[in-house]
Amino acid sequence: MAKLMKKIKVASLWGLFSTLRATMNMWSCAMTLAYNIAVINALTPLIAPILERAILGTELPPKIFTVVSVSVLGCVIIGYAQSPSFVGESTHGLSKEDALGVSIQFISVIFSNLARIVMKTSDGILSKSELIQIQNFCSIAFTGIIGLATLGPAMWVQQFNLLESVLLPFLFLGIGIFTLAAYFQMESVRAMGPGVYGTLSSIRVLVAVAGSYVLMQEPVQNWLE
Repeated sequence: MAKLMKKIKVASLWGLFSTLRATMNMWSCAMTLAYNIAVINALTPLIAPILERAILGTELPPKIFTVVSVSVLGCVIIGYAQSPSFVGESTHGLSKEDALGVSIQFISVIFSNLARIVMKTSDGILSKSELIQIQNFCSIAFTGIIGLATLGPAMWVQQFNLLESVLLPFLFLGIGIFTLAAYFQMESVRAMGPGVYGTLSSIRVLVAVAGSYVLMQEPVQNWLE
């Protein structure tokens, strides 16, 4: 009975943090550009070890302050390059909506790191496939409730009509790419720990800048110009 209650507790925390991080992430992405999101995500090397130390009592990774300093410097450079004082009125500067999106993304980063801590501590309690199933169930349930509350039953008709035209891409991304990425992320977090795993997250800035420019044609200002 005690083992079952522990499993339910861990599953509940995982579902809660996973849903909150996904919700905040989608909300922020709708309000600001992809590379602004990536800049905030680059603070993970600082946030992850602090939370892991506070909650799990884990020793801080070696050279963590060097890594954090370089990461924060990169964030400052990219953020400054997008500021109105630098880019001028003719290009995209940081608006109030951008600032709100960045703030929401910061909250998402907190929940992401809390989710990774649960991911680490769930080893031996929940399998990786169980974590993925719980995450998917919570995401579907949450978005379904929000959709019904805001759009009504007509939402389902629209979604099914849309699904017919994008079924293959949906299956490829939603079931293929995301599930595979989640599996490898869980394997990495459990092996390295949330803090060490977080030190690799700054690479996402480069990927996000390249992806937002190539795939979405979002403007990218070169700070050296």
